[in-house]
Amino acid sequence: METDEFVMYLSKFQAAYPVGVAAQVIPTTDLYFLNACRALVGGVWHKRPIKREGANSFSCGSSLIVCRRDEDTVVDQLLARQNIRLFYIIDDDLWAAEKDPTLPDAYQKRLTHLREGQHRRLTERAETIIVSSPSLAAVYQQRGHKVEYLPPYWSDRFAPLHHFDMLAEGAPLEIGYLGTASHRADREFVMSVFEKLLTSNAHVRLTMVGASELPDGFQGHPKLRIIKPLPWVRHRRRLSRLRFHLLLYPTLPTPFNASRSCNKLIEHAVSGGIGLYSDSWRYADLVADQSLGLVLKNETALWARTIADCTQNLTRNQAVGVNRKVADINGAAGAAQKRFWAQLFPDIDEKNSKREDFFILKEN
Repeated sequence: METDEFVMYLSKFQAAYPVGVAAQVIPTTDLYFLNACRALVGGVWHKRPIKREGANSFSCGSSLIVCRRDEDTVVDQLLARQNIRLFYIIDDDLWAAEKDPTLPDAYQKRLTHLREGQHRRLTERAETIIVSSPSLAAVYQQRGHKVEYLPPYWSDRFAPLHHFDMLAEGAPLEIGYLGTASHRADREFVMSVFEKLLTSNAHVRLTMVGASELPDGFQGHPKLRIIKPLPWVRHRRRLSRLRFHLLLYPTLPTPFNASRSCNKLIEHAVSGGIGLYSDSWRYADLVADQSLGLVLKNETALWARTIADCTQNLTRNQAVGVNRKVADINGAAGAAQKRFWAQLFPDIDEKNSKREDFFILKEN
């Protein structure tokens, strides 16, 4: 390839995939748009009906989709366009951040910066705001916005469950907590549960993301595995390789937790674990009614006893039953997303799709 031609292609690539923290793909983008529409999104080397405008922004004709945030230059350029239909996706209650003392200060500041910056400009122009939970829908409806609720959808394969067979061979119960440092109060709850498990000498190993909120003396503990925080794309790949028997999701009744989505139900299945959830989580009744996991009051001693019991009685058959039901929920979420996006892109038909399992967007 000639030098000038190489430079041209390199410039195209750099323009399509800008570098920087804000330019990285984020969970919002995958869970509420790309997982459902990836087959129709073009790239540097091929054209498809949906154009990528930034890491987390897309266009199809006059329709624009922005997922939470993007580079300032990308957002500026999109908002400068005339006669657009803007659809903005958001998955956190940004107003709750200031009311929640359990959030780390740095995270509170990031949320406030987003709310007063790109979020404000995008919501002012948006035709529809797409949210991740019914609670969050109410937040935006109260502010006069047209709102659409879409549940999260994962396109990843769920983990095979062979690792449950290792429990009968004496392997420790692999438990995980995948919340980051932004879940400070919930992480502290998990560490209190873990301390009680160590006191009872339960045959477990806990995996956590990052060393934030670790009590003194726990760094390097043989029953504690710390995995480093990674950008979303790399974390998602890692998640598909990790294997757990039980995944913890305490959701203490805080202002910020009130609008969390049902995402953890599906995320847990991706890495092969049964979820243990707070009864204060919005979806606790769904979990209990459909036997999608375990639900407990927010009492550390109760969680520790239940986890210790699981070292003796958790089985692969239980996990298979949970995964099948969660797969149905995930499949329904994917179908709902595809129907919604189909309505926005009326000029796309099946000839534009490269995958037979994708949806026909052009409807009679």
